[in-house]
Amino acid sequence: MRCVRFGPTISAFPATLAIGLLIVCPTAVLPAPTQGLTWTDVDGVKIPVPPPEHPRLYLRAEQAVQVSARLEDPVLEPVVKRLAAMATKSPQGRIEWEALQYLAKPDQAEGRATIQRTLALLKRTELADRQDACRETGRMMVTGAIVYDWLYPLLTADDKQAFITELVRLAKTQECGYPPTRQGSVTGHSSEAMIMRDMISAGIAIYDEFPEMYQLAAGRFFREHLPARNWLYNGHAYHQGDSYGAHRYSWDTYPLWIFDRLGAGNVYNAEQRFVPYLWVYTTRPDGQRLRAGDTFMTSSPRGRPWSEFVGTLFTASYYGDGTLLTQFLRQGGAGDNEAIFEFLWRDTQLQAKPLEDLSLSRYFGSPFGWMLARTGWDHDAVIAEMKVNEYNFVNHQHLDAGAFQIYYQGALAMDSGLYSGSSGQYGSPHCQNYYWRTIAHNSLLVYDPHEKFGKISYGNDGGQRLGRRSRCGELL
Repeated sequence: MRCVRFGPTISAFPATLAIGLLIVCPTAVLPAPTQGLTWTDVDGVKIPVPPPEHPRLYLRAEQAVQVSARLEDPVLEPVVKRLAAMATKSPQGRIEWEALQYLAKPDQAEGRATIQRTLALLKRTELADRQDACRETGRMMVTGAIVYDWLYPLLTADDKQAFITELVRLAKTQECGYPPTRQGSVTGHSSEAMIMRDMISAGIAIYDEFPEMYQLAAGRFFREHLPARNWLYNGHAYHQGDSYGAHRYSWDTYPLWIFDRLGAGNVYNAEQRFVPYLWVYTTRPDGQRLRAGDTFMTSSPRGRPWSEFVGTLFTASYYGDGTLLTQFLRQGGAGDNEAIFEFLWRDTQLQAKPLEDLSLSRYFGSPFGWMLARTGWDHDAVIAEMKVNEYNFVNHQHLDAGAFQIYYQGALAMDSGLYSGSSGQYGSPHCQNYYWRTIAHNSLLVYDPHEKFGKISYGNDGGQRLGRRSRCGELL
């Protein structure tokens, strides 16, 4: 088993074929201090200090003056229409649309009305009694943060205190907790929006009056999330499978833009720009992707391309990559919750480049060791994949070191198993004993009848070691 040390804790990445224990402490690629921006030390880690001006969340004054022109930009016309339609369908959509209108053409009376509507909406927002409901309360924190920051000149002292009270209350509904100390920073829900977008965004907005939230959220990001990603980005890939991989990588791109617009520049290892090429090369002619890890995209209608969410677009726009723009446009646009960020961050001058200009094979190096080869980019393309899995990051990644796949007008050699319904849900006996395991993949099995896999209900498939997995695939 290999363990990689990041920050004050050790995150275990069981290497499928490794023997013994190796502690690897890579040198973290941390951002260089940006001229004109102050950085401060919070519990041993440097974080950028939000500048004493507004707006500073998602855009600065130089971008705010461009909002009117972007509302008329033909490239952004579809997303502007969506935002306008959302304003008629939900109070949250209306508030964010009004905040954009305030930036384009400030109106004090309209702005004050927006502030009051926002406070009323925040106060009646509660955590619903259903799975993953904190994603909704977290997204509501974003709405509150937008209004607080963009309409800051219109806030009274009482308004500010009311916003802070509600934003802290909503932060406490998040699975990471408040202070945000729970769950992992490499996998799990705390590696998604709740810290890297929602809490950091709210913290930036209220920093002048209440610096605690930003210091806690940004402190954890720079201490744990960032060094891990700056290390794994060197492999130009992502570890959470065909569905969760693109989903979770998208959350990584929010701090890219948030801190850049704050004035910190690119806080990431610039090798990040190549990560979405994993999905370029694994996209099948039918628009789906070669199976990898836990697949939740099977609910998409047959014949409809699988979305890559917004991460591919944000990467394309930030790094000026027209090939990734083509991939994003082919695979489908952003969801409603991300539409405002497409409006704010999409590079409307970027020109799409054909995928056909790419080489037909690509190697995704350490810490992955994956090779993809194609015969072309048309409907008759053959795709072959071979995996080494130098590391296994668990959670939604499977025990598939040494596995291969072949696709030609259909899946010829493929991963198998089910990740849906009561029998195939996360942590089910099917997942523990088949879907997550080596036996469900085109890999070598060596059966030892005396071998034990874990302390609980994992069967002996003759496959790769579980490492320190719990019942639901998380690290123990």
